[in-house]
Amino acid sequence: MVEEEETKLTLTMTMVAKDINTSPMGVTVNILEVLAVGLFSYVILETESTDCGALRAVLMFYAFFYAYDLASSLIVLAFGYKFGIHYISTLMSVIGILNLVTAIALCLANSPDSCGSLLYFTVVGAICFKVTVDCCVPTLMLSPE
Repeated sequence: MVEEEETKLTLTMTMVAKDINTSPMGVTVNILEVLAVGLFSYVILETESTDCGALRAVLMFYAFFYAYDLASSLIVLAFGYKFGIHYISTLMSVIGILNLVTAIALCLANSPDSCGSLLYFTVVGAICFKVTVDCCVPTLMLSPE
């Protein structure tokens, strides 16, 4: 009887990040994040700073968050998990959860009439996008291997 040697495949975080960002769904999410940053920036510039400043701040964080996510994805693809990216990403994720809770509370406390429909519904869209991308999409981004 021939003894078979087990081959162990080890995936690193960099390999998983490359798999996620180069999958069709990963590319789609990255393109949607670019569009989201553009839309959020446009809405921030078009709304008055006196109109619901807290909603504008939430939207500014989302614009910054997705711009960071795109930049960190490119850095990880190019160099791997170096330069403390993992720690910064963990911090951004925690702040992102707090921002999501704040955004939901602000949307429930305000109305499109009081804050302007463009700003209000963009924040509602940002909430939907964040929940969809974080909860529903990740399983579609990994290959079956």
